[in-house]
Amino acid sequence: MLIKLYLDDQPQPFRELTEPSEHFEFGTTKLSDGRHVLHLVTVEGGTVTGRRDVAFEVRNGPGIALAGLREGDVVRGEVPLVGNASGGSVGIDLRRVETHRGLPLWVGMLALAVVLAATVLAALDPFSFRNYSSEADAIEASDETPPPTDEAVTVEPFAVTLVEGAYMPVLDFDPASADPKRGQALYQARCIGCHGADAAGRVLPKATLGQAGIYPRLAGQPAGYLYRQLVSFAEGMRESTEMRPMARALSPAERGDIAL
Repeated sequence: MLIKLYLDDQPQPFRELTEPSEHFEFGTTKLSDGRHVLHLVTVEGGTVTGRRDVAFEVRNGPGIALAGLREGDVVRGEVPLVGNASGGSVGIDLRRVETHRGLPLWVGMLALAVVLAATVLAALDPFSFRNYSSEADAIEASDETPPPTDEAVTVEPFAVTLVEGAYMPVLDFDPASADPKRGQALYQARCIGCHGADAAGRVLPKATLGQAGIYPRLAGQPAGYLYRQLVSFAEGMRESTEMRPMARALSPAERGDIAL
């Protein structure tokens, strides 16, 4: 079986294949740009037994670009255009063919990078903004005062029974000997900055973004409990870089005054 190959309307085949399956090179560098048709004809015993047409397009010439006019545009007067043609070894000058409509290409790429970075930051939350918000909401909720009721409410003091050799030493604290006026003055001078004027506690941002200093609520706590905490900070039984120097600067009597 013989396979004859014709190109476009040429009357003579440009190649003949004698094998049913034969590899060969088909050069297109000398063909003009545009649409072409390759005709394959099979011949057996001098008779044509089959035909197939394969259409293809050649683009060996330079690439052509035009900026300033697009298909379907309605124009009038003088229209400024930029034309660019480049061969296979010459790259297209994007700055020359960039259209005057819209924003430059680099602006779009920069905007995309910013959007992607913002999405990653929102997903990872590296500065713990969500945790800070939930902690602030919790402090605000604890500051809410319950509505008054007609019935008198009796709050039992926080009673702790300790003996010598127990977990913590017994403290010699007598609320009756404390001076509440002096305690109020001491609180205003040393404690209000962190725990608030009403001793309801506060959340204060620190220098590091996303972190916060959370200062507990003192209002309503039993005097014995508050005195115990001041002694614990002063003696190192509780760790706090902020409270230890504050507590150690107070005398035992002043701790009792503030606690009351």
